Amino acid sequence: SSEVPRNQEAHPGGMTLCV
Repeated sequence: SSEVPRNQEAHPGGMTLCV
């Protein structure tokens, strides 16, 4: 996903680019 979620817990499932 090009979108970088600031909340890792909000988007669990590969969408977390900032791990």
